[in-house]
Amino acid sequence: MAWSRALVYAVLRRNNPAAHFARCEWAWRRIAREPYYAPHFGYSFHIDLACKIQEYRLYVFAGLDGCTQRVLHLRALTDKLPTTVYAKACLPIFQEHGMPDQLVSDKGFEFRICSYVCFMLASVFAHRRSSTRAPHRCVPSKRNTVVERFNYEINMRVLIYFRRLINFMVWHDLLSKFDPVQVHAFSTIAQPLCQYGLELLGAAWNEHGVSARKGYPGSGGVPNARMRRHPHPGPQVAVPPGFDGIAEFEAEVGEPARRAPAQAPALELLLDQPVARAQRAAAVAQIFEGDMCEAWSELIAGSYDRFLSAYFCFLVWA
Repeated sequence: MAWSRALVYAVLRRNNPAAHFARCEWAWRRIAREPYYAPHFGYSFHIDLACKIQEYRLYVFAGLDGCTQRVLHLRALTDKLPTTVYAKACLPIFQEHGMPDQLVSDKGFEFRICSYVCFMLASVFAHRRSSTRAPHRCVPSKRNTVVERFNYEINMRVLIYFRRLINFMVWHDLLSKFDPVQVHAFSTIAQPLCQYGLELLGAAWNEHGVSARKGYPGSGGVPNARMRRHPHPGPQVAVPPGFDGIAEFEAEVGEPARRAPAQAPALELLLDQPVARAQRAAAVAQIFEGDMCEAWSELIAGSYDRFLSAYFCFLVWA
């Protein structure tokens, strides 16, 4: 049996008008989405992780403001535990800019402590009781477009050079994603170098003209200038001095949060030898000689001698 779509809609409209209206409204929202709305800085902060090289334990956290499209923080990470993402990525944003009216992320498990802290501080300070906006909102990744579009810049301005390095090392049998010791060595050496590239990207982006959003006139311009023109009307919730969001979260759930990956003993052979780890770090730092600018230029040019020297030094200590 077969019925035309028009006949089905006619029966639905007659028998259940509410369901017919809801279906039409849903279809219209899918076809013509409303333009993005953010009237001032701090109205919404968007966060996400770029995981294009996650098999080699290199992740990039990105946090952007919704109104000004300003980069708030970029951070290279070697794991994506909720404690790591909160302490090393989100907390610096909250301490520098205050709590946003709403933090927007995808439904990743790694943002659970960030979400908890937003709800907790909002309830303690009663800052948003008159507002209908939740302190934190989960959206599908494809809808978190403010930061998802910026991930293209991260991939093409920073991570592409590490992908080329990985290909070189794999082709010469110097690195295997199935060897946890090699992966740990690579991510540990690459993390500070990646962080330097991200800092250059963030500084350039915030002084770079950004095009306006479709359906939102006047949303373009230089992010730093837009932040000065559209400040938060205040008052914003500030993170209290000495506030430990991870400890508060642990007290709420009643169990300790993981602070190191479960496979840490297999990754770090010197886990119980802090003196040896410090000596190894000093040896690796001596190879780079504190000149990340030159090391980053070499990476872009495809010269890997310095990086490989540090990588083999790390493995010898392991």
